[in-house]
Amino acid sequence: MNLNPALAKIVADAHAKYEANNEQARELLLNLIGNTLERIHATPSGELVDYPQETTDLLEMVEQWCVGQHEDGYLIFRDPADDVVTLES
Repeated sequence: MNLNPALAKIVADAHAKYEANNEQARELLLNLIGNTLERIHATPSGELVDYPQETTDLLEMVEQWCVGQHEDGYLIFRDPADDVVTLES
Protein backbone atom coordinates (compact mmCIF):
# COMPACT_ATOMS: atom_id res chain seq x y z
CA MET A 1 0.00 0.00 0.00
CA ASN A 2 1.45 3.35 -1.02
CA LEU A 3 0.83 6.22 1.35
CA ASN A 4 0.94 9.82 0.32
CA PRO A 5 4.17 11.51 1.51
CA ALA A 6 2.53 13.46 4.35
CA LEU A 7 0.84 10.36 5.75
CA ALA A 8 4.03 8.31 5.33
CA LYS A 9 5.92 10.93 7.39
CA ILE A 10 3.27 10.84 10.13
CA VAL A 11 3.49 7.03 10.27
CA ALA A 12 7.32 7.12 10.31
CA ASP A 13 7.34 9.77 13.08
CA ALA A 14 4.87 7.75 15.17
CA HIS A 15 6.96 4.61 14.71
CA ALA A 16 10.16 6.44 15.74
CA LYS A 17 8.46 7.87 18.85
CA TYR A 18 7.10 4.42 19.73
CA GLU A 19 10.58 2.86 19.38
CA ALA A 20 12.15 5.62 21.52
CA ASN A 21 9.50 5.22 24.22
CA ASN A 22 10.01 1.44 24.24
CA GLU A 23 13.78 1.83 24.60
CA GLN A 24 13.40 4.41 27.37
CA ALA A 25 10.93 2.21 29.27
CA ARG A 26 13.22 -0.80 28.84
CA GLU A 27 16.17 1.17 30.24
CA LEU A 28 14.13 2.39 33.23
CA LEU A 29 12.94 -1.16 33.95
CA LEU A 30 16.49 -2.45 33.71
CA ASN A 31 17.59 0.17 36.25
CA LEU A 32 14.76 -0.82 38.62
CA ILE A 33 15.76 -4.49 38.39
CA GLY A 34 19.40 -3.60 38.97
CA ASN A 35 18.51 -1.45 41.98
CA THR A 36 16.46 -4.30 43.45
CA LEU A 37 19.36 -6.73 43.03
CA GLU A 38 21.78 -4.21 44.57
CA ARG A 39 19.41 -3.74 47.55
CA ILE A 40 19.18 -7.51 48.06
CA HIS A 41 22.97 -7.85 47.73
CA ALA A 42 23.51 -5.05 50.26
CA THR A 43 21.25 -6.68 52.85
CA PRO A 44 23.32 -7.32 55.98
CA SER A 45 24.17 -10.97 56.49
CA GLY A 46 22.20 -11.09 59.75
CA GLU A 47 18.92 -10.24 58.01
CA LEU A 48 16.86 -12.78 56.13
CA VAL A 49 15.88 -12.08 52.54
CA ASP A 50 12.57 -13.47 51.37
CA TYR A 51 13.81 -14.63 47.96
CA PRO A 52 10.48 -16.07 46.77
CA GLN A 53 8.79 -12.74 47.55
CA GLU A 54 11.59 -10.75 45.92
CA THR A 55 11.39 -12.84 42.73
CA THR A 56 7.59 -12.52 42.68
CA ASP A 57 7.93 -8.74 43.06
CA LEU A 58 10.41 -8.61 40.18
CA LEU A 59 8.13 -10.69 37.97
CA GLU A 60 5.14 -8.49 38.77
CA MET A 61 7.21 -5.39 38.00
CA VAL A 62 8.16 -6.78 34.58
CA GLU A 63 4.53 -7.72 33.92
CA GLN A 64 3.40 -4.18 34.74
CA TRP A 65 5.92 -2.73 32.29
CA CYS A 66 5.34 -5.23 29.47
CA VAL A 67 2.54 -4.34 27.08
CA GLY A 68 3.11 -6.91 24.38
CA GLN A 69 5.44 -9.08 22.42
CA HIS A 70 6.81 -8.21 19.00
CA GLU A 71 6.42 -10.77 16.24
CA ASP A 72 10.21 -11.21 16.36
CA GLY A 73 9.90 -12.39 19.97
CA TYR A 74 11.17 -9.47 22.03
CA LEU A 75 8.97 -7.83 24.65
CA ILE A 76 7.51 -4.35 24.24
CA PHE A 77 7.62 -2.11 27.33
CA ARG A 78 6.12 1.13 28.57
CA ASP A 79 6.48 3.01 31.81
CA PRO A 80 3.31 2.15 33.78
CA ALA A 81 3.36 5.70 35.19
CA ASP A 82 2.67 7.05 31.68
CA ASP A 83 -0.94 7.75 30.82
CA VAL A 84 -1.76 5.39 27.98
CA VAL A 85 -5.09 5.09 26.26
CA THR A 86 -5.77 1.73 24.69
CA LEU A 87 -8.52 0.77 22.31
CA GLU A 88 -10.36 -2.34 23.39
CA SER A 89 -11.84 -4.46 20.61
